[in-house]
Amino acid sequence: MRLSRSSLELRSGALVVVPIVNSRGFILRSIGINPSDGKNINRVFPGCWDGTESDRLAYVLFQRLVLASDYFIDMHSGDSNEDLSPFAFFHESSVPAKFLATQFGLPYMVGTEQPGFSCVEASRHGIPSILVEAGRSGRVEEAHVEQLLSGVRRVMCSIGMMGESLAETYPSPRELKLEVVRARFSGLWYPELKAGDVVRKGEALGRLTTLLGDESFVPMSTGTGRVLFFVNSLAVNEGDVLCAFGKSEDDEW
Repeated sequence: MRLSRSSLELRSGALVVVPIVNSRGFILRSIGINPSDGKNINRVFPGCWDGTESDRLAYVLFQRLVLASDYFIDMHSGDSNEDLSPFAFFHESSVPAKFLATQFGLPYMVGTEQPGFSCVEASRHGIPSILVEAGRSGRVEEAHVEQLLSGVRRVMCSIGMMGESLAETYPSPRELKLEVVRARFSGLWYPELKAGDVVRKGEALGRLTTLLGDESFVPMSTGTGRVLFFVNSLAVNEGDVLCAFGKSEDDEW
């Protein structure tokens, strides 16, 4: 919302801001899921007009907003059960999308081909797009807000919407390959890591137990990399992502 109230001096184009997409999920504090149909909206783009509420919402957003744009940025700030190190997703096959991720200037960027992601589907339709993450645990922290606002301004400068240059105010993001570790069963999760930590291959990431504590699972890191995000809530479901870390091609940290 702060973006929409900023006094930006534009050289060309228009900035369109949509503050909240899944309003019902936001009000009900439903983590990543639309409570009306149990779907994650960011897995069903470009949507369809005759599907469930999430499908229809994604369809309207895609048809009326994304396809009407020259560039598209999907801004996230960490779920209420999640801690993360700021990074950007971009469509791995899109050179213009990778350029946007570089210009946005978060510390890390990750290429993906994930079907249903807003940024992937937008790029597949010729709209350079990124999905950015900065925040944690559902809180508003000024440092993360400023990272997102500065990133948008840098992108706008780089595509000629604004005249000023912010190119020298940030280091180039480090490109990483995402690795995820999932829960083998539903239960209680006791993480032993922090966002931004470097984990080594074979290192214990925490402990998962059943609700009665009579069975446990200690997930191990499958490689060496930087923790980009992890679940910091106690309750997890089978198949949930417990931790995701980014691996570098040079494997140096």
